[in-house]
Amino acid sequence: SGTAHIVMDAKSQPTQAELNGGVTYASERGNAAMHGTAGEGTLRFASEPSADGRAETAVRHAEFRRDVSFDDTIAGLAKDPRGRAERQVQGQKVDVDFAPPQAEGQIEARKATASGNPVVTMRQIPSKGPATSTRISGDELVAMLDPGNVLKTLDGTGNTKVIDESKDGSRDTSQGDTLHA
Repeated sequence: SGTAHIVMDAKSQPTQAELNGGVTYASERGNAAMHGTAGEGTLRFASEPSADGRAETAVRHAEFRRDVSFDDTIAGLAKDPRGRAERQVQGQKVDVDFAPPQAEGQIEARKATASGNPVVTMRQIPSKGPATSTRISGDELVAMLDPGNVLKTLDGTGNTKVIDESKDGSRDTSQGDTLHA
């Protein structure tokens, strides 16, 4: 970020960070890469026991504001090692709750809430043949994630819309007040 104000506890461990002046984020693990941007953000930290019993400080909640965009790419699909999957989340505000750190200090999101004209776009891009995509929007979108950042559920409220584009180019559209997928 352009600037950061970090509050520390008595053991010099961060408890909160205020990020301003443009925030960027990047993470890579195995065949997955994520990067994102926002105008500003707040990170909240907590001390958790690690696998070896020591206390480990890790981010537990992140709030990103103003023109938030996150892109997640996974190279290699279960039945198509040369294909890839892409997810994009956009909105004016995105809140992310994280699970306690796993082995090697890795953290993973468990819940993401997007508001302010949020849009989630998911694409499957096979190594051969046309791609498929799903675009979901609403006034608020809430995603629950399983380990490995696997999308478990997606709920939407207010002016929800789902646009599915299939391999043959056809497009299915569904609209409503609420969504549960």
